[in-house]
Amino acid sequence: MSIAVIGPEKYDLQDLVCAEIALRFQPSPNAAMYLELANGEDAQFILVTSGKPRFIEVQVKGSSRPVKLSSVAQCLAHFPERSSSGCLFERLLSDDRIVLLVMSGRCDDAAAHYVVGDDWEIDHEGKRSFTRREARALLAEFGSVDQKLFKPTKLRSARRARCRQIGSSVKVDAVRRAAKRLFLVEFATDSAVRSRCEGLLRTSYRIPDDYVGDVLAEVVRSSSALARSYPLLLSKTYPRNLN
Repeated sequence: MSIAVIGPEKYDLQDLVCAEIALRFQPSPNAAMYLELANGEDAQFILVTSGKPRFIEVQVKGSSRPVKLSSVAQCLAHFPERSSSGCLFERLLSDDRIVLLVMSGRCDDAAAHYVVGDDWEIDHEGKRSFTRREARALLAEFGSVDQKLFKPTKLRSARRARCRQIGSSVKVDAVRRAAKRLFLVEFATDSAVRSRCEGLLRTSYRIPDDYVGDVLAEVVRSSSALARSYPLLLSKTYPRNLN
Protein backbone atom coordinates (compact mmCIF):
# COMPACT_ATOMS: atom_id res chain seq x y z
CA MET A 1 0.00 0.00 0.00
CA SER A 2 1.36 3.43 -0.89
CA ILE A 3 1.07 6.40 1.45
CA ALA A 4 -0.08 9.68 -0.05
CA VAL A 5 1.88 12.78 0.92
CA ILE A 6 -0.49 15.56 1.98
CA GLY A 7 1.24 18.93 1.84
CA PRO A 8 4.99 19.57 1.59
CA GLU A 9 7.18 17.41 3.78
CA LYS A 10 9.91 18.96 5.94
CA TYR A 11 13.49 17.97 5.14
CA ASP A 12 16.88 18.80 6.56
CA LEU A 13 18.70 21.41 4.47
CA GLN A 14 21.64 19.05 4.01
CA ASP A 15 19.34 16.42 2.48
CA LEU A 16 17.77 18.96 0.13
CA VAL A 17 21.16 20.26 -1.01
CA CYS A 18 22.35 16.72 -1.75
CA ALA A 19 19.12 16.00 -3.63
CA GLU A 20 19.58 19.14 -5.73
CA ILE A 21 23.13 18.18 -6.70
CA ALA A 22 22.04 14.65 -7.53
CA LEU A 23 19.24 15.95 -9.74
CA ARG A 24 21.51 18.44 -11.51
CA PHE A 25 24.33 16.03 -12.29
CA GLN A 26 22.65 12.62 -12.45
CA PRO A 27 22.68 12.53 -16.29
CA SER A 28 26.49 12.87 -16.29
CA PRO A 29 28.25 9.55 -17.06
CA ASN A 30 29.87 7.94 -14.00
CA ALA A 31 28.56 10.63 -11.64
CA ALA A 32 28.24 9.53 -8.02
CA MET A 33 27.47 11.05 -4.64
CA TYR A 34 28.39 9.76 -1.20
CA LEU A 35 26.96 11.15 2.01
CA GLU A 36 28.91 11.78 5.22
CA LEU A 37 31.96 9.69 4.40
CA ALA A 38 34.25 8.97 7.32
CA ASN A 39 36.62 11.90 7.85
CA GLY A 40 34.87 13.86 5.11
CA GLU A 41 32.30 16.61 4.72
CA ASP A 42 28.52 16.47 4.46
CA ALA A 43 28.76 14.99 0.97
CA GLN A 44 31.24 14.16 -1.75
CA PHE A 45 30.32 14.28 -5.40
CA ILE A 46 32.45 12.69 -8.13
CA LEU A 47 32.19 13.75 -11.75
CA VAL A 48 34.36 12.31 -14.50
CA THR A 49 35.51 14.93 -17.02
CA SER A 50 37.92 14.16 -19.87
CA GLY A 51 38.43 10.71 -18.38
CA LYS A 52 39.54 12.13 -15.03
CA PRO A 53 37.53 12.09 -11.79
CA ARG A 54 36.88 15.47 -10.19
CA PHE A 55 35.99 15.52 -6.51
CA ILE A 56 33.57 18.05 -5.04
CA GLU A 57 33.37 18.27 -1.26
CA VAL A 58 30.16 19.80 0.02
CA GLN A 59 29.59 21.48 3.37
CA VAL A 60 26.16 22.83 4.31
CA LYS A 61 25.44 25.53 6.91
CA GLY A 62 21.83 26.39 7.65
CA SER A 63 22.37 29.42 9.86
CA SER A 64 20.61 32.59 8.70
CA ARG A 65 23.33 34.79 10.21
CA PRO A 66 25.44 36.89 7.82
CA VAL A 67 28.25 34.95 6.15
CA LYS A 68 31.61 36.62 6.76
CA LEU A 69 35.11 35.74 5.65
CA SER A 70 35.61 34.32 9.14
CA SER A 71 32.64 32.00 8.46
CA VAL A 72 34.39 30.72 5.34
CA ALA A 73 37.60 30.18 7.30
CA GLN A 74 35.75 28.24 9.98
CA CYS A 75 34.31 25.92 7.32
CA LEU A 76 37.75 25.36 5.84
CA ALA A 77 39.12 24.56 9.32
CA HIS A 78 37.03 21.39 9.53
CA PHE A 79 39.36 18.50 10.38
CA PRO A 80 38.86 14.75 10.12
CA GLU A 81 37.74 13.14 13.35
CA ARG A 82 40.49 12.78 15.96
CA SER A 83 43.06 14.40 13.67
CA SER A 84 44.98 17.69 13.62
CA SER A 85 45.95 17.45 9.94
CA GLY A 86 44.18 17.11 6.63
CA CYS A 87 41.58 19.84 7.17
CA LEU A 88 39.34 20.96 4.32
CA PHE A 89 41.62 23.90 3.46
CA GLU A 90 44.61 21.57 3.19
CA ARG A 91 42.68 19.31 0.85
CA LEU A 92 41.61 22.27 -1.28
CA LEU A 93 45.26 23.32 -1.59
CA SER A 94 46.57 19.82 -2.28
CA ASP A 95 44.89 18.98 -5.61
CA ASP A 96 42.21 20.11 -8.06
CA ARG A 97 39.14 19.26 -5.97
CA ILE A 98 36.32 21.76 -5.63
CA VAL A 99 34.97 22.82 -2.23
CA LEU A 100 31.32 23.84 -2.27
CA LEU A 101 30.02 25.75 0.75
CA VAL A 102 26.24 26.05 0.80
CA MET A 103 25.05 28.76 3.20
CA SER A 104 21.58 29.96 4.14
CA GLY A 105 22.82 33.42 5.12
CA ARG A 106 23.81 36.42 3.06
CA CYS A 107 27.48 37.08 2.35
CA ASP A 108 29.18 40.32 3.31
CA ASP A 109 31.49 42.04 0.83
CA ALA A 110 34.58 40.00 1.74
CA ALA A 111 32.84 36.62 1.57
CA ALA A 112 30.97 37.60 -1.60
CA HIS A 113 34.19 37.22 -3.62
CA TYR A 114 33.66 33.45 -3.44
CA VAL A 115 29.98 33.40 -4.36
CA VAL A 116 28.79 31.42 -7.38
CA GLY A 117 25.27 31.04 -8.70
CA ASP A 118 23.12 28.10 -7.68
CA ASP A 119 23.59 26.89 -11.28
CA TRP A 120 27.35 26.55 -10.78
CA GLU A 121 29.38 24.26 -13.02
CA ILE A 122 32.89 22.85 -12.66
CA ASP A 123 34.19 24.97 -15.53
CA HIS A 124 33.32 28.13 -13.59
CA GLU A 125 36.73 27.84 -11.94
CA GLY A 126 38.37 28.90 -15.20
CA LYS A 127 36.33 32.11 -15.24
CA ARG A 128 37.35 33.28 -11.78
CA SER A 129 40.36 35.20 -10.53
CA PHE A 130 41.48 36.50 -7.15
CA THR A 131 43.90 39.21 -6.18
CA ARG A 132 46.81 38.71 -3.82
CA ARG A 133 45.04 40.99 -1.37
CA GLU A 134 41.97 38.75 -1.34
CA ALA A 135 44.13 35.66 -0.91
CA ARG A 136 46.03 37.25 1.98
CA ALA A 137 42.74 38.14 3.68
CA LEU A 138 41.50 34.54 3.49
CA LEU A 139 44.84 33.20 4.69
CA ALA A 140 44.86 35.62 7.62
CA GLU A 141 41.33 34.64 8.65
CA PHE A 142 42.23 30.97 8.47
CA GLY A 143 45.32 31.48 10.58
CA SER A 144 43.26 33.14 13.30
CA VAL A 145 40.10 31.02 13.26
CA ASP A 146 37.78 31.98 16.13
CA GLN A 147 39.40 30.71 19.30
CA LYS A 148 35.98 29.81 20.72
CA LEU A 149 35.95 26.87 18.33
CA PHE A 150 38.88 25.34 20.16
CA LYS A 151 38.14 24.24 23.70
CA PRO A 152 41.23 23.58 25.82
CA THR A 153 41.90 19.98 24.81
CA LYS A 154 45.11 18.57 23.43
CA LEU A 155 43.55 17.77 20.04
CA ARG A 156 41.96 21.18 19.61
CA SER A 157 45.13 22.94 20.64
CA ALA A 158 46.95 20.94 17.96
CA ARG A 159 44.32 21.93 15.41
CA ARG A 160 44.64 25.58 16.34
CA ALA A 161 48.40 25.34 15.96
CA ARG A 162 47.98 23.70 12.57
CA CYS A 163 45.70 26.52 11.37
CA ARG A 164 48.26 29.08 12.50
CA GLN A 165 51.02 27.21 10.74
CA ILE A 166 49.09 27.06 7.49
CA GLY A 167 48.16 30.73 7.77
CA SER A 168 51.79 31.74 8.11
CA SER A 169 53.45 29.31 5.70
CA VAL A 170 51.25 28.78 2.64
CA LYS A 171 52.19 30.96 -0.32
CA VAL A 172 49.69 33.61 -1.35
CA ASP A 173 49.75 32.55 -5.01
CA ALA A 174 48.83 29.00 -3.98
CA VAL A 175 45.77 30.39 -2.20
CA ARG A 176 44.89 32.49 -5.27
CA ARG A 177 44.87 29.34 -7.42
CA ALA A 178 42.93 27.30 -4.88
CA ALA A 179 40.35 30.06 -4.37
CA LYS A 180 39.14 29.53 -7.94
CA ARG A 181 37.86 26.15 -6.74
CA LEU A 182 36.17 27.50 -3.60
CA PHE A 183 32.50 27.88 -4.49
CA LEU A 184 30.06 29.52 -2.10
CA VAL A 185 26.29 29.46 -2.61
CA GLU A 186 24.40 31.97 -0.44
CA PHE A 187 20.68 32.35 0.40
CA ALA A 188 20.32 28.54 0.35
CA THR A 189 17.30 28.32 2.63
CA ASP A 190 15.13 25.21 2.91
CA SER A 191 12.40 26.78 0.78
CA ALA A 192 14.81 28.07 -1.88
CA VAL A 193 16.58 24.72 -2.33
CA ARG A 194 13.33 22.79 -2.27
CA SER A 195 11.92 25.07 -4.97
CA ARG A 196 14.97 24.44 -7.15
CA CYS A 197 14.63 20.67 -6.68
CA GLU A 198 10.98 20.78 -7.67
CA GLY A 199 11.84 22.93 -10.69
CA LEU A 200 14.48 20.44 -11.84
CA LEU A 201 12.01 17.57 -11.54
CA ARG A 202 9.48 19.42 -13.67
CA THR A 203 11.82 20.77 -16.36
CA SER A 204 14.82 18.43 -16.58
CA TYR A 205 13.00 15.18 -15.75
CA ARG A 206 9.51 16.06 -16.98
CA ILE A 207 7.83 14.81 -13.82
CA PRO A 208 4.13 15.79 -13.71
CA ASP A 209 3.16 18.18 -10.94
CA ASP A 210 1.09 15.51 -9.19
CA TYR A 211 4.19 13.36 -8.70
CA VAL A 212 6.82 15.99 -7.91
CA GLY A 213 6.37 15.77 -4.13
CA ASP A 214 6.56 11.97 -4.10
CA VAL A 215 9.65 11.84 -6.30
CA LEU A 216 11.42 14.47 -4.20
CA ALA A 217 10.58 12.50 -1.06
CA GLU A 218 12.16 9.36 -2.55
CA VAL A 219 15.32 11.22 -3.58
CA VAL A 220 15.72 12.89 -0.20
CA ARG A 221 15.15 9.66 1.70
CA SER A 222 17.90 7.84 -0.19
CA SER A 223 20.70 7.31 2.31
CA SER A 224 23.64 6.73 -0.03
CA ALA A 225 24.78 7.04 -3.66
CA LEU A 226 21.84 9.28 -4.58
CA ALA A 227 23.00 9.80 -8.15
CA ARG A 228 23.11 6.05 -8.73
CA SER A 229 19.78 5.16 -7.15
CA TYR A 230 17.73 7.94 -8.66
CA PRO A 231 17.40 6.71 -12.29
CA LEU A 232 15.57 3.59 -11.04
CA LEU A 233 12.97 5.78 -9.37
CA LEU A 234 12.43 7.75 -12.54
CA SER A 235 12.24 4.90 -14.99
CA LYS A 236 10.17 2.37 -13.05
CA THR A 237 8.02 4.21 -10.52
CA TYR A 238 6.86 7.53 -11.92
CA PRO A 239 5.42 8.51 -15.30
CA ARG A 240 6.92 11.22 -17.45
CA ASN A 241 5.08 14.35 -18.49
CA LEU A 242 4.25 13.97 -22.17
CA ASN A 243 3.84 17.70 -22.83
